[in-house]
Amino acid sequence: MTQDISMTQSLLERYYEEEKARQQRELSLASLHVRLDASDLAMLSGIAKRFQKSRDELASELLSTALLDLFARLEAGERKLMARDADEAARQLADEIAEENGVHSIEFKSGVWANHERQITKEERKRAKQQADSKKASSQTQPQKAEISEQQAPSEPQEADAAPAVAEEPSTAANGSSESVFTS
Repeated sequence: MTQDISMTQSLLERYYEEEKARQQRELSLASLHVRLDASDLAMLSGIAKRFQKSRDELASELLSTALLDLFARLEAGERKLMARDADEAARQLADEIAEENGVHSIEFKSGVWANHERQITKEERKRAKQQADSKKASSQTQPQKAEISEQQAPSEPQEADAAPAVAEEPSTAANGSSESVFTS
């Protein structure tokens, strides 16, 4: 019975912690009003319902992932500048959000976009290296293929030359002389 109470108490403590974390997260968020056409809103509602989320939760997650996707497609130099600017603006926005929500400050992770930028750059370099390695590997195999083709190429005409020589029979020309139809 004592174990049941401690397990129940542990569960209750976890619920309180989750609730507190959720409340703090809510305090760190700003609202954004978006207007959608009926088709997009219907799909947003359908997907949200399917995964048992509110439309706001789903829209927030979609916007976050879409921003990261767009950010990743910017040119490297522009991406680095935007990351720096966004990280600087984020601190100010976090303070404004805290003020709007009536709290002194909110938990804020600085350098989020700079970290994303570094990770994207790292992945781009890795992909470029893999492409260079695959090109290098394919260019090394092509000379080998060329060597094989060159080795086969002389033998093919020899076989072709040999075939008519075997098939070559003297023919009787109009003058009655025996001459080869094929000349070597």
